[in-house]
This record gives sequence, C-alpha cells and structure tokens, in this order.
Amino acid sequence: MGLSGAENTTTNTLLLEHLRSQHGDLAESLFLTNDAVATCFEKSGIVLIAGTGSACRLLKSDGSVHGGD
Repeated sequence: MGLSGAENTTTNTLLLEHLRSQHGDLAESLFLTNDAVATCFEKSGIVLIAGTGSACRLLKSDGSVHGGD
C-alpha cells in the first residue's frame, strides 16, 4: 500500500498491526510505504513530487530506498 505521509516507521508498524488484526483475512502479506515509492519503477528510479507538500525518493536497483525520513 502506498500511503501519503507514510514516513514514520513506528506509526507504519502500528497501522500494519491494526490492519492484520482487524482485516488479516484480506491479504497474505502487507507492505506499507510512502506513495512516492509506490510509484517508482520496477528496478530503480527517482520520484519527485512538488506541490503544497514535496517529496523525493530514490529506489536503487539493490532495493534500497533513499530520501524521506
């Protein structure tokens, strides 16, 4: 799931725990990330969102994500 503002690891973990406990039958696994990363390319790429709020993420071919936090 790509969610705007999903920057805080602790908050993300709490949300995923809640989703699993209340709706665990809907999916085998859950993954939560900032919506900027969710739009990245399959192997690597850069996403830059500029507007009222701004975000920039780099997804490298090794799977590491940079930017945000």
